[in-house]
Amino acid sequence: MSHSENPHVELFRQEALELLADVQECLLLIEDAPEDKDAINRLFRAMHSIKGAGGMFGYDRITDFTHHVESALDQVREGRLAISRELIDLVLASHDCIKEMLDDEKSMSQDRLQEIQRGLESLGGSNAIAPTSKAAIKTPSSGLSMYRIRFRPDARIFFSGTDPMRLIQELSEMGDCRIVCNLSEVPGFAALNPELCYLYWDIILRTKSTLNQIEDVFIFVASESQIDISIVDEEDIEDSQYKKLGEILVERGDIPKENLEQALHESETIGARLIKKSLVDPHKIESALAEQEMVRSARAKRQQETAMASIRVNADKLDRLVDLVGELVTAQARISRIAESIRTNQELSDVAEELESLTTRLRDETMGIRMVPIGSVVSTFRRLIRDLAKDLKKDIEFTCIGEETELDKGVIERLKDPLVHIVRNSTDHGIELPEIRAAAGKPAQGNIRLEAMHSGAHVLIKITDDGKGLDIEAIHRKAIDKGLVSPDQNISENELFQLIFAPGFSTAEKVTELSGRGVGMDVVRQNIEALRGSISIDSAKGKGITITLKLPLTLAIIDGLMVTMDQDSFIIPLASVEECVDLDHQEMDKIKGRNILNLRGVAVPFVRLRERLHRTTKTPEREQVVITNLEGKRMGVVVDAVVGSHQTVLKNLGPAMRQARDVSGATILGDGSVALILDLQSIQ
Repeated sequence: MSHSENPHVELFRQEALELLADVQECLLLIEDAPEDKDAINRLFRAMHSIKGAGGMFGYDRITDFTHHVESALDQVREGRLAISRELIDLVLASHDCIKEMLDDEKSMSQDRLQEIQRGLESLGGSNAIAPTSKAAIKTPSSGLSMYRIRFRPDARIFFSGTDPMRLIQELSEMGDCRIVCNLSEVPGFAALNPELCYLYWDIILRTKSTLNQIEDVFIFVASESQIDISIVDEEDIEDSQYKKLGEILVERGDIPKENLEQALHESETIGARLIKKSLVDPHKIESALAEQEMVRSARAKRQQETAMASIRVNADKLDRLVDLVGELVTAQARISRIAESIRTNQELSDVAEELESLTTRLRDETMGIRMVPIGSVVSTFRRLIRDLAKDLKKDIEFTCIGEETELDKGVIERLKDPLVHIVRNSTDHGIELPEIRAAAGKPAQGNIRLEAMHSGAHVLIKITDDGKGLDIEAIHRKAIDKGLVSPDQNISENELFQLIFAPGFSTAEKVTELSGRGVGMDVVRQNIEALRGSISIDSAKGKGITITLKLPLTLAIIDGLMVTMDQDSFIIPLASVEECVDLDHQEMDKIKGRNILNLRGVAVPFVRLRERLHRTTKTPEREQVVITNLEGKRMGVVVDAVVGSHQTVLKNLGPAMRQARDVSGATILGDGSVALILDLQSIQ
C-alpha cells in the first residue's frame, strides 16, 4: 500500500503539517525574543515528533534530515548554540523542505538537504556559547516541573537547633514528593555518636515552585550543608520514556562511568550487578529507581490526559454534523408551527418549547466546535512579511492583537487569501524603505498590525500599516484616465478610496513580481462580499492606511427576524436589527413622499420592500418598519408584518437566482416553503 493509500500515513501527514505550522510560528517568535525558553522547547518537541513519527511511517529521508535539525535545536536548548538570523533562516528552509517531502519525498534534491545540513553544522562550530549554569535554571512559566534534590546536612546540624525533618516536611508541602533516606554512612553501634547526623536524603519533588523558592527552604543551612538541586522533568516534555538506571546514577555522581560500563557486560539486571560488585550503595539504587518511576509515571499520566482531552475529527464529518443540525433546526421549526396551530394541546406545546431550547443549545455547541482562532493563520503572515521584507530590503515588524478571536472554520479558510493579498500590499506598497522613512522623520522600522475583535454577531479585522498611505491625487488622476470619474465631478475622499477595488485599478508606477498589475483588490472585495462581509478603508497620506473587514461569525446558521410581504416570507439578519416600529401613514402624508421616518426626533431613511422588489399588489392599511444598523448607518425596511425571531439555516441560491439583487441566500421554513434572506448591504 502506498503512502497516499494508507489512512494511518494520511493521519501522520496531517499531524506533521500541524507540527510544521507550530515550527514556523515558534521560529518567528524566537527571532523576536531569543530568550523565550517556552518557544525553544516547543520548537524542539515539534521537530522531535516529526522525526519520530516519520520513521514509523516510512518517511526515512524526513527522519534522517530532521535528525540534523533536531541536533542543532538541542544545542540551542542546552545553551550551547546562540540564536542568530542565519540559524532561523536555515531552520525555516528545513521547514519548507520537510513540507515538500511530505508531498513527495523524491522531489527534494539531496544537494539542497546537504547544503542545509552543512550550514547547521558550521553554526554549531562558530556560534557555540557556554552551557547554562545551574543558577540560571528556571521553572517554565506554565505547568509543573520535577526536581531532584540531594540534601546532605552537616554532621553537627543538631548543635544549631535545626531539625532536618522540618525542612523535608516543608519541601513535601510544595507538591508531590518522594523521599529516600540514605543510611550508608551510619557507623556501627560502638562508633555511633547520637549527637551527630549521619543521614542524607534524596528527594524527588514535582511542583510549580521555582528553583529560588526551593533554595529558600535551605537558606539557613546552605552554608554548612551540601545541597544539589536540578530539574529532571518539565511539564511540557511529551516523551514518556526517561533515562535508564545507570544514566541516572552517573548523572548524580553516585558511580563512575567506567564502573557502569564494566557492569553492563553481565547478564543480571544493572541494579543487582552494581550491588553485587559493591560498586554502589543499595540506598542510591533505591533513590534512582524512585526518580525513574516518578518521572515515567508523571509523563505517562500527562500523555493520557492529553489524549483524553482532545480528539481529532475529520473536517468533512464536522460539515456533515452542521448539515444535520441545520435539518434538525428546520424540523424543530415545523414542530413549533404545528404546536402553535393546535393551541389546545398543552403537552405538545411544552415538548415543542423544550425541543426549541435543546435545538438552540445543540446549534450553539456545534457551531462552537467549528470555531477556529484567527491566530491559526497568523504565522503565515509572519513568515510572508519576514520573507518579503528581506527581499525588498525593508525592516518591518508585524504584530497581532486578538489572536484568540474565533471565526467559523469555513470563514477562516476563505479569508486567508484576501488577508494575504492585503498584507502583501502593505509590505510592498505601504511600508517605505528605511532610508526614505528616516528622511521623512519616521523610525526606520515599519509596522504592520493585524487586530481582530468581536462586534456582536460579527468579527472586525483591521490591518494597519504606518507607511505612506494612499495618494488621493494619484488615485483621482488614475480614475479620470480610466474613465471612472469625470474631471469636473465632485467626489468624496471615501468614494475615491473605494475606487481601488475597481478591476484593473492600480497607481503603481511599475509592475513588480509582487503587485502592480491592478489585479487583486477587486478580488479581495468579491471574496469578502461572498462571505457576507464588508470592507472599508481609512488612510492619511504619509501616515499609513487601515483596512477594516467586517465578517459574520458563521456561514451556516444565523438568528434572523422573519417578516412578510403579501404571502411571502423574508429573513433579516437579527444581528443588524435595532427595533421594530409601526409606520404612521398620517406622518407619511406630511413628508410628501420623502422616505424619511421621524424616530423619536431622529430622521431615519427607509426603503419600501414592496417597491424594491417591484410588487404591484395593494399596500395593506397597516405596515411595520424594521430599523437596522449596518456599519453605523441606520436604515428602515418597510414590510407588511413582523412575525418574530427565527433560527435560519442558510442555503445557497441556485444558478437561476445567482444574479438576483437584494438577497444573499435562502432558508426552508417549518411548512416547507422557502424564505429569502435579505442582503442589507445591497438594499442600503
